[in-house]
Amino acid sequence: NNQGNNQVEVNPDIEGVGLTGLRRLSREEYDNTLVDLLGDTTRPGSSALPEDAIDPFDNNYETQRVSQALVEALENVATGAARRAMEDATRRDEIVGCTPANSGDEVCFRSFVKSFGLRALRHPLTDDDVERYLPLLAFGVEDDNFYTAAGLVIQAMLQQPKFVYHVERGIPVEGRPNVYRLNQFEVANKLAYFLWGSM
Repeated sequence: NNQGNNQVEVNPDIEGVGLTGLRRLSREEYDNTLVDLLGDTTRPGSSALPEDAIDPFDNNYETQRVSQALVEALENVATGAARRAMEDATRRDEIVGCTPANSGDEVCFRSFVKSFGLRALRHPLTDDDVERYLPLLAFGVEDDNFYTAAGLVIQAMLQQPKFVYHVERGIPVEGRPNVYRLNQFEVANKLAYFLWGSM
């Protein structure tokens, strides 16, 4: 019912309302997301990722099994997508969003991780989140190429559970056991993938 504050209260005891699990992006959603995130129109998920079970939907978390084949396919797709993104200078510069002063430009790297992470992982990154990617900058320094490190960030994020899965945990509603309120990013994620099948 509507409480006058534009928030819908849901009774968890209503018959037919079940648990929600971590739902993986379908192959179609994965490919659509690569188009919107990287401008990558090669649709690698459709050919490389294991086929989604149709029962009648392709995104039922109860039928989405994790397997060695899935993990390897995700790595291969992410590696290829990151390589293609860094090969095209125009697309690369748009994705990175800053011009590095040198191969070890930490300011540009942090800015890129934060902005790309917001889009790829569908929520703002904390400072601790950004720090976890900082060691990848050493590969750019070693290769004397900032974009080596940027490509590794893309490759890593495209395999992150928060990219591959819809992670919508919400926060507990006080006084309402088993009721959780989604934040604005989780709601936006649910709506985007429901309406457009993409980010």
